[in-house]
Amino acid sequence: MWSLIRNLFASCFGFAFMFAVFISSSGQAIVDNLVFLYFDFLGSSYTLMGVSVVLTVGFEIPIFHVAPTLLNIFGSGYLLLISSVCYIIRVVGYSLVPRGKMLYVLLLEPLHGVTYACSSSASVDFVSNLMPSQYEASGQGILQLFGGSGSIIGLLFGGFAQDHLGPRLMYQIAALVVFMGSIFLSLTLALGQAKSEIHFHNLIASHDKDEDFEMTEIENKKFIPAKTNEMHDLTSSL
Repeated sequence: MWSLIRNLFASCFGFAFMFAVFISSSGQAIVDNLVFLYFDFLGSSYTLMGVSVVLTVGFEIPIFHVAPTLLNIFGSGYLLLISSVCYIIRVVGYSLVPRGKMLYVLLLEPLHGVTYACSSSASVDFVSNLMPSQYEASGQGILQLFGGSGSIIGLLFGGFAQDHLGPRLMYQIAALVVFMGSIFLSLTLALGQAKSEIHFHNLIASHDKDEDFEMTEIENKKFIPAKTNEMHDLTSSL
């Protein structure tokens, strides 16, 4: 169990990724469980609430369908960042919607589909790549443990903030928290990319040196036997 957890946190990127998953889960839990209270605060009808759910699910399905392609293009780290950016835009937009103008909310709801589908695809892919094949299910269980812990913390602080600070400020704080987690992940991604580029250039340089060495070796092997044969022929004639 602990060795599997160490696999996830063994690198700086792994730690930043799992921290971002924890933060993202806390933010999403606030929206998933408290958003209809906010819609009621804005004066929404139950029909509009239902339409909002249809919109969110309608955008999740196609993104899940193309998730393998997105992972190949962006990788799990950048896909999780895309999810966080969409979440931040969505909840900041929520906090700015005037009362009685619920139709504006419907313009923001597709972002939930992007947020959920991208974060789920990225986190599942990240864990499966680090787990031994016989422990992939256990790895996903650990992922759900961290995500669920984030949801509990998010709901505790989200409910407290909504009671004492109001829903608008609560969503702005949630956006700020997810933004901080995204910054941490972005820094590790940028640092990892810089290290990869340095490693790549060093690899190319070493490859060039090895290639020069191999060519010299090939030339030596090519010409030395020829000279040896010439000497053999010369001694035979003598």
